[in-house]
Amino acid sequence: MKVVYAYLVSMNRITLLLALFIVLYFVGMAVCHAMIKRKNQSMKVWRLCAVLPFVLCMIHFYCHYFGGNLSLSVSIFFPFYIGAFAMLIWQFFANTKVMYRISTTFVGIAAVLGLISGVFNMTVNNFMIRLGNYSKEGYVESFDSLVADMKEYYVQNEWKEIDYDEIVAVIRPKVEEAEKNNDPVLYYKALYEYVGMFHDGHIWVWQLDEEGADIRVQAEKELAGQDYGFSLYTIDSGETIAIMVEEGCEAYNLGIRNGTVITKWNGTDITQAINEADCILGASQSVLANEAELKPIYFAGMGDEILEISFLDDKNKETTITVSSIGCYDKRLDKALQRLYHEPEWDNEAVLQMTAEERQAVIDELRAENENFRTKMLTDDCGYLAITGEEYDMVGDVIAEVKGEYPKIRDLVNLRLEELEAQGMKKLVLDLRNNGGGYPIITCEVVSLFTKDEINMGSDAMFVDGEYKTLVERRVKADGRWSDIPVAVLTNCECGSSGDGLVYALSKCPNVTTMGITCSDGIYQSVGGYSVMKNSNFYIHYPIFPSLDENGDLMIDTKADRVTRIPLDVMIPVTKEAALLIFGENNNRDYEVEFAIRYYKGKQ
Repeated sequence: MKVVYAYLVSMNRITLLLALFIVLYFVGMAVCHAMIKRKNQSMKVWRLCAVLPFVLCMIHFYCHYFGGNLSLSVSIFFPFYIGAFAMLIWQFFANTKVMYRISTTFVGIAAVLGLISGVFNMTVNNFMIRLGNYSKEGYVESFDSLVADMKEYYVQNEWKEIDYDEIVAVIRPKVEEAEKNNDPVLYYKALYEYVGMFHDGHIWVWQLDEEGADIRVQAEKELAGQDYGFSLYTIDSGETIAIMVEEGCEAYNLGIRNGTVITKWNGTDITQAINEADCILGASQSVLANEAELKPIYFAGMGDEILEISFLDDKNKETTITVSSIGCYDKRLDKALQRLYHEPEWDNEAVLQMTAEERQAVIDELRAENENFRTKMLTDDCGYLAITGEEYDMVGDVIAEVKGEYPKIRDLVNLRLEELEAQGMKKLVLDLRNNGGGYPIITCEVVSLFTKDEINMGSDAMFVDGEYKTLVERRVKADGRWSDIPVAVLTNCECGSSGDGLVYALSKCPNVTTMGITCSDGIYQSVGGYSVMKNSNFYIHYPIFPSLDENGDLMIDTKADRVTRIPLDVMIPVTKEAALLIFGENNNRDYEVEFAIRYYKGKQ
């Protein structure tokens, strides 16, 4: 309950007081109606008073609309207005006995539900808790307002040693240029670079409307760079090889194939060129080692229209060629990352151009293919369980988070494991790759099945008067029903938030081995800050609620050194053969799962 209280006191207090006023005003109006009817007096004043809550709501709405856009104001505040609107209609039934009783019941329910649903909406979508609406401000002014917000509320300012002066010195001139030229694409690129400088995957630029989506697509196409017909990946030997080479392109015709070792990029040693490059699209990674793993893929688009490339030919002789760009690198970049993460491949730009119905059909298909808590048998004795997020049922999840227990989830996971055991499972691959996070209570319930000892998961807190105040402590209970089965946990840099918490807690279990090509994202602090930028095309969200470990430090998130605090037990190696498998066309094999199975066999 302390967490709920923290959310409530952090919300827009005027909005919360208005919603409470509507409920209390309804009670007062009902009492006054009974007194007036008993004395057989005129209902004229009562009817006029019934209009007051609606007038106050319209003033409230206008103030927020004046500072922001219509759709945003409606989506956030409309639930609070339901009771006032119902009360406006209520006056027309003041003198009809039966209809008054019916309408009174309706108005009372509407007022209470309006309060509950509004609070529920803002606490479930907790990025709306600390709302700064700067959509009517200019590019520079809204950027300055964002910086001021984050200076005051961003929970990791000291932990990550954020230097706002340095960040503003880099970004503000680009924002000024965007304002001077009235260039929303340049503005988005500046915001994107800004959030990347925090190296926190919980800080991001999100689109709010179709115009914002179009701007984002164009900006990210420009940031992706030029497509020379292939991508790059640095394998474990330290060599950077070509991957996803397009047959028939200029680079292919001049000798570059999948697996070709690239030695120079525009005359600079390839390793040096990659290390020195400023790849804005890939800079937001919290863990420096993850950024280094991904950087060659992003770097493959860095260059001008004409590029000089040196590589080792089939006789191991260095050859230098000149190639021209064949277009924008964005689609090849997306596809390369999707293959590395073992995600479903889809064209982001094409999806954005779909109708709402077509887009929903694609989403539904992907959800079916990537169902949370799905299972299968990998071999005769190796089972597989995938957890894509710590979410199950929105209402149930929230109630469980408040109660501090969720036996339904524990029973669900246990049932899935029992079904695998009935098929012969003696060991398990637990796939947490691309786990987007969710509710920590689900993390605690899942991990409880794999541990015989309680695990301290820290505490949720608030920053009050210059220090952290603990709201609720979290512990994984020791259920232990599956604590003796060997478990290989697969993770990657797309696993974050409560997914990070899941990796952290599982790593404490003696029967668990964590492994991956990249480690998890290293982000765990609770989001709550929400700043709407110029024209309401975008908003930026960021963490404001701290999650603390047993020492009172921020849990899991990387410090200024960007070193992971959840190191893997096994780093999965990527040889040339492995890279060609991972990035190959029409490949249904899963290299990381295959590695986990081989790892088990090697330990037998």
